[in-house]
Amino acid sequence: MKMLTMYFGWLDIVLVILLALSLTYCNGSPGVVKPEAKYFASLDEGFVFSRPGSPDFIKKMIGLAGREDWGRWSDQDVVILQFTGPLPKSFLLELQAKGFGPNVGKATKIVIGKDTHTIQLASDAQTFTVPIDAAESSNQIQIIPPAPTSPNALNPGNPDTRNLGIGLVSIKLKNSPKNTNSNW
Repeated sequence: MKMLTMYFGWLDIVLVILLALSLTYCNGSPGVVKPEAKYFASLDEGFVFSRPGSPDFIKKMIGLAGREDWGRWSDQDVVILQFTGPLPKSFLLELQAKGFGPNVGKATKIVIGKDTHTIQLASDAQTFTVPIDAAESSNQIQIIPPAPTSPNALNPGNPDTRNLGIGLVSIKLKNSPKNTNSNW
């Protein structure tokens, strides 16, 4: 220890110890979500956001906070769910979601390729079924909340500074009568 204090001050040593503890207890680098375990699910079974990990058809998730008992909050300006392969051109998107604060009752955009759809979320989770008949193939779904806002901005005593927009409970891709793909 004496040798360390020759080169570094006590404050430097304390900061390194705190960083090591944060890496241990935060499961990696602070602010970086570690890749989650994958589980098998069909597009029809979908992604249940309260379940640990993510389904094997999801390649990458951007804009989502950590898992909670009911699902996950969006914590950026856009949620991107990138799939491992192209999505069918025709399907029914079944989304169970809720809005946070100023996002309630406003248009939330769902973008698949060049197609944009809108839904209006309530403060309690609702299920929306959106028919998708895409003009072009895509491998991702973007969900864009209208007004991401931190709980702290609404109530300065709240320590939560994440910019929440929508709460995602589940997302499923159901077979559409227009879809003739036998590999659904």
